[in-house]
Amino acid sequence: MTLFAALPTAESPPPVPVHWQVLIVDDEAAVVEELAHGLRLRGYRILTATSGAEAWNLLTTRTDIGVAVCDIRMPGMDGHALTQAIAMRNCDGHRTQVIMISGHGTSHDEAIATEAGAVAFLNKPFRASELRTALGIALQRAGGDDQTSGNAVNA
Repeated sequence: MTLFAALPTAESPPPVPVHWQVLIVDDEAAVVEELAHGLRLRGYRILTATSGAEAWNLLTTRTDIGVAVCDIRMPGMDGHALTQAIAMRNCDGHRTQVIMISGHGTSHDEAIATEAGAVAFLNKPFRASELRTALGIALQRAGGDDQTSGNAVNA
């Protein structure tokens, strides 16, 4: 399965805040591996989880996760539940941002994700550049730059 419509190139990576990790959450190991590999090549620091519960455990035990790239449809704690839990946690001063991804997303899924505060909703397959754009916005928000708060990315 190819998740990216175009693979990352060897061009110089954009500046990535050193203190933030990007958490990739998907119940399909191949998706997690492909995203992790592509983003590491671009200079991102990556953590991975193959379930919502595993991701939530990481989020509650670490303070360096700036963005969660999360699939919607997963057994157990799905992406919507994880996004809502992150939003509630952010009320306590955390700033973790969410980018939702889905191979079967609907406009209803997108509306739920946006309402819960997701920065972007990307349908698989998506271009690597779309994910990088969404990550840039999400990392700015995680770092406290709220000037981008109106710039949601939907693809």
